[in-house]
Amino acid sequence: MPTEAGTAFLVGPAGSSPEIIDGAVYEVLRRYLNLPDGSPACEAVEWLLSRATSTPGMDDKEVLDQILWHYTNTFEHSLAEGVLASVHGTGEISDLTKDETEFLQSALTVIRAGGWFALWIQSAVDRIAKATDPIHRHPTPLQIMSSLREDALQHDMHLEIAQDIARTRPDLLFPPAEQPPTAPEPPAAPETATSPTSKPATAQRARKSRKKAGHA
Repeated sequence: MPTEAGTAFLVGPAGSSPEIIDGAVYEVLRRYLNLPDGSPACEAVEWLLSRATSTPGMDDKEVLDQILWHYTNTFEHSLAEGVLASVHGTGEISDLTKDETEFLQSALTVIRAGGWFALWIQSAVDRIAKATDPIHRHPTPLQIMSSLREDALQHDMHLEIAQDIARTRPDLLFPPAEQPPTAPEPPAAPETATSPTSKPATAQRARKSRKKAGHA
């Protein structure tokens, strides 16, 4: 019954370690106890509680990863190799077979690589998925080749336009690199007049040699 300190008590099986709990905790425990014992929902809650106990502080992504791992690996009746879900979808999870998982993983690798082919894959798959008539929903190889040829011609046209722009206005695509600022040169030191410390040497005149007088 309600107490002054809380709504109810949580008591261990042996009657030890009583703990007072509030109304919110009591409501959560009551809903969990009402789950059928051994049901997938009950097992999923127990799995998540055990993981949260051993790995406290999990964020939203880690919690979702644990739930999906449990969904695809724990139940014996689950034949799913992967799951496909959307944030803004219906809230349902679509099971994927092994072939579908491998195909989608390869397609995702191509799309994330980017480039012309990735864009063509996206547009081609989108056209087929949104088609309502059987002719476009199940295209023939000739239809696929025609679509590929149209996209190839459009790609070449865009490439020529980009080349013309790069040739006529390279400054738009390749702006000149900014020159680093140069430090101003220091002012030249003023010239000081110096007085000569000694007289300039004068050129010496050549001495004439005198002939000695001969003896008689």
